[in-house]
Amino acid sequence: MKKTKLFCEDCGREIEEKQAYPADKMGKYFYCRKCHEKNLHYNGIHDTDYKPEQTFSDVSDLRLSLTIDIDGGGFLDSKAEKLLKTVNKSYESHMYIVKNERLRQGFTLVFRPMTAESIMNDIPWDRLCRQMKELGYDFGDNCHMRLTDEKNAVKIISGAEVDDCGDRIITALDSILL
Repeated sequence: MKKTKLFCEDCGREIEEKQAYPADKMGKYFYCRKCHEKNLHYNGIHDTDYKPEQTFSDVSDLRLSLTIDIDGGGFLDSKAEKLLKTVNKSYESHMYIVKNERLRQGFTLVFRPMTAESIMNDIPWDRLCRQMKELGYDFGDNCHMRLTDEKNAVKIISGAEVDDCGDRIITALDSILL
């Protein structure tokens, strides 16, 4: 059986099927990993095991990984794309989204490893929380926020520990980072 050759829609490089990322909903066009990451063509919900390549400009600072479960708004790529556009800038991707089978109507926001200062200052928390609420998501009792450092020390905050979305995130981050 002859395999069909696949080519990246951006750079034209031939790619193996297992290394191809869909460029459209029909699965007719593909991107190589490098172009997929660089251009953020697919802005929807990734499988749970999705791990993008990490790049760091300054490796001397402690990097923290942050994940936040949100629930209630549905499992839709269109809603995921709106949240991603709220956080990610055209030149920098701070967040991606993965499936979370534990949640009935939501997914997990995964923030790329960054310094504590970047987590607090570079993420538009007010806009993100407002967008989550408008789309019907919340950081409810069955949701968790996990902050992991480079030594894999984990701090978990449940949604039941604080009240408002923005307050929950900032309060939780303050308690973890202080």
